[in-house]
Amino acid sequence: MLKPKIAIRTFLTFPDCQYPNFDTNSNLKTATMSSLKRIGLTLSLLCALLAWNGCKDNTDPNEEGPACNLSNADLSYSKNIKGIIDSYCLSCHSGSGPGPDDYRTYEGMKSHLDEGHFLEEVVINKTMPQSGSMGQAQRDSINCWIKSGYPK
Repeated sequence: MLKPKIAIRTFLTFPDCQYPNFDTNSNLKTATMSSLKRIGLTLSLLCALLAWNGCKDNTDPNEEGPACNLSNADLSYSKNIKGIIDSYCLSCHSGSGPGPDDYRTYEGMKSHLDEGHFLEEVVINKTMPQSGSMGQAQRDSINCWIKSGYPK
């Protein structure tokens, strides 16, 4: 006895429509898998590009922060910056205060200058000093000093 075949497309028949062939040899399955692979590859490449773009080296302090806005500034640590550091930073960063570092000397600050932390916290983010008492003129002096290679 013959078993009747039930086709889904018999419910709605439109004479001008082409129905996909749902046989096991159908190209529909292959086309769908190919499209999914292309979408997956595109998303993977996009993620890799975004990750690569986020991996830039931000340790050069001369490439970050605002431009120096002091014309003909001849700043040095001993002449200009030490007084600012003594006034605004040593209450915490004196080696015995609550801050973790000792800024009493140029050498005590050097690693933070080299890594760009000092510029980031004091000039860019303005999170230091925590009291927020440092004025923009002092921040500008520190910025220009760092931009000029933070001479001793």
